[in-house]
Amino acid sequence: MNIKELRIGNLINYEACTYILKGHYFKEIKTDKDKTEEVPVLIVKAANHDWHNETCGLNEVEGILITPEWLKANGFEILNKAMPEMWIRHIGGYRYIRYHSSVCYMDFETTNSFQRVPWAVKFIHQMQNACTDYGIDLEFKA
Repeated sequence: MNIKELRIGNLINYEACTYILKGHYFKEIKTDKDKTEEVPVLIVKAANHDWHNETCGLNEVEGILITPEWLKANGFEILNKAMPEMWIRHIGGYRYIRYHSSVCYMDFETTNSFQRVPWAVKFIHQMQNACTDYGIDLEFKA
């Protein structure tokens, strides 16, 4: 995973549990006697527990795949039975998020506009980031 993909509040997997990214910092490590390297360290908190913040390496976390179960739990519905891979979530007024699960694209629609996210959305943190980028303030359940 790339540190540039992650933002505070993103849901990620760490040690087979869902965590929320609380922040990050860079730690210097010596790679040999004359050279140091900066390594990202993530500050995470378990999403469904009252555990204290933990730290972990960037290579220890994984994105969480978007599944039909997760979509249902977060207010998405199948658009119609003929297209079970097309999901929609009403977000107020005539505003919708659409997610096409078989090709991993999402878009936003209002009465006056239609905007497709220009990257594949396969993981929950990518959907969270797309919503933020398009000015939609939503919280997603783990």
